Amino acid sequence: MVDDEILSDIKKLVNSTVSLLMLNERERLNDNFSSIFYNISEMGFMPIYVTGSVPGDSIESQLLQSGVKKYKVIDTITRSLYKDLPKLSQDVIVLDSPADLTRLSISIENIVNDNKNLFVFIDSITSFSIYNSQNEMLRFIHYISSLSHEKKQKTVFVVINDDGLDSNFIDKVRSFIDQEIKL
Repeated sequence: MVDDEILSDIKKLVNSTVSLLMLNERERLNDNFSSIFYNISEMGFMPIYVTGSVPGDSIESQLLQSGVKKYKVIDTITRSLYKDLPKLSQDVIVLDSPADLTRLSISIENIVNDNKNLFVFIDSITSFSIYNSQNEMLRFIHYISSLSHEKKQKTVFVVINDDGLDSNFIDKVRSFIDQEIKL
């Protein structure tokens, strides 16, 4: 059973092209992961989960446990965590590093060009900001939001605990966003 407030937030996410999901703590996302992605899938969207902090095999496992059958995971963190990569399905794309925003942009664009009704979920601006400058992050966010508008795909940028992020940076991020939701 999904909470009515969460369902309302999910509907807001899919009614906007580019959203900013603000979370005080990762636990809010963890607690609502199944609800978010099951409902997104049931609404006819294929989730594309871009991770800069949680290994792709973990995200894939959570998606499968949530009942999501069709998805892609773009994993930028696993190569830095494991000497030998774990066995991953063909639905998990492993990139070298969260610092390679160019390769990440190309991977997202390739998926967007090959599919329709996507829900691109980028977790998180906070994590990617550890590896990239604010200007690099703003160029990436601008590029992905422009791509989303052009291809009419849904994209959500996540910020977890914005205390460590410069408020001017967050204000600049907001200039590329259609909807902001606090969960």
